[in-house]
Amino acid sequence: MENADYVGQPIAGMRTMESFGESIIEDYYDVNRRGNDILNPPISLSSTDKMAGRRGVTEIVPNCTTNFGTDTYSIELTCTNVVGLWYATVAAHCTNTDYSTQVDCETVFGWWSVETPGSCSDPLYTSEYGCLGAGTCSDLTYSFEYTCVAAGTCTDPAYNDNETACIDSGGSCSNGTSLTSGECYETPGTCSDAVSENATDCAINLATWTPSNTWTAINVYTNAGNTWTSAGNVWTDGLPGYCSDGIQTSQEVCEGPRGTWILEDLEHCTTSIADITVDNQVDCESPRGTWDSTILDEIDGEWVEIVGDGIDLTYTITLGGVEQTNQESLNLPYKVRFEIHPDTPLGEQELRVTNADMDTSAFADPFVVSDTLYITTVNGDYNVYSLSGAGFVNGDTTVEILDTGTDNVVEVIAANWQSANQIDLVMTYSTSGIYDVRVTNLDGQTFTEVGAITVV
Repeated sequence: MENADYVGQPIAGMRTMESFGESIIEDYYDVNRRGNDILNPPISLSSTDKMAGRRGVTEIVPNCTTNFGTDTYSIELTCTNVVGLWYATVAAHCTNTDYSTQVDCETVFGWWSVETPGSCSDPLYTSEYGCLGAGTCSDLTYSFEYTCVAAGTCTDPAYNDNETACIDSGGSCSNGTSLTSGECYETPGTCSDAVSENATDCAINLATWTPSNTWTAINVYTNAGNTWTSAGNVWTDGLPGYCSDGIQTSQEVCEGPRGTWILEDLEHCTTSIADITVDNQVDCESPRGTWDSTILDEIDGEWVEIVGDGIDLTYTITLGGVEQTNQESLNLPYKVRFEIHPDTPLGEQELRVTNADMDTSAFADPFVVSDTLYITTVNGDYNVYSLSGAGFVNGDTTVEILDTGTDNVVEVIAANWQSANQIDLVMTYSTSGIYDVRVTNLDGQTFTEVGAITVV
């Protein structure tokens, strides 16, 4: 050994001592280093209980793989909903389809000429009401036709010239409840139009109302018998307002634009997905994600024991570069074990143990990682099915069809192996019912997918 003394122990170096002209070479021992090598030797790996094993399987629950944006979806309906609504390009246009250019669209219809006022044959009157209502009463006390012909006296002077108030101020209705003659005569009764059911509607329809009730008044009203003589005036209507285009009938429309010009609206996709822009119809009308309805319980990986030396209290086991997080110390510093993690890569992989101080060691021979046998989905119909999963071995995996929930095998199928993840099969058993599918490998692994096939 280089830098060793005569008995093979390590030395740290050489020291030269000069005394009385003589050179003396003295070896000295590094006691600390020698003690560390004895009490805490470098890590070394000697054996395992196996050099091949099956990795675990992480629990699989129905999930959505998002195709657009970062939104997540927990139910199938929202996952498979389309990204958005696609709108094709709409050319610029006028809301009034009679005009095809923006200038014509936004031009006003025309100018408005206001109406001219009407005139009375007697220029003293400027309104139609005053013109046609002019006249004289035989009793010059009254200036209007209505008050002239309605004038009269009531036995209660407080209601002179007011026949309605005179009659309604006191009295009774044959129905025993109405308090005024108007209420008394309103209903019931018959109208000459055979449709109206009360006095008001009957009057509106210019028909004659015959009440069923009678009103007995306390007061008596006596009409004065005045006569009204019309002045005989004639009212001439003025010209109505009009638009210069000869079509529009209101000033607002006439002086407003012919229509509203809508700018070109380019094709686009509207979507509620945050922070994305979809610029083509295919993506816009595509599902937001891909839904996987697979359900699979977690499956433990195989445990592997490692025997060696120098394994510290804090250590890391990696297989194929993946840390094996489920590990146990059996007898430090000599023996540990670990469960093969689901993320461990398949095939020949390096098995390594590393201490916290980065002291590390790996087996010279590779460790072979394989998949655990399981089924994720069974797809198909009409007796032709495809199994998806992992751990299928060509010429090794057998497939059995069982009555669901039992061990009663109804058919053993010579399956068509496609890959480690797919097996195809044709089921000849045709009795209606629900069936389980069981796969078994020669190494004893078995997995049953319950209720996988329904025969109608």
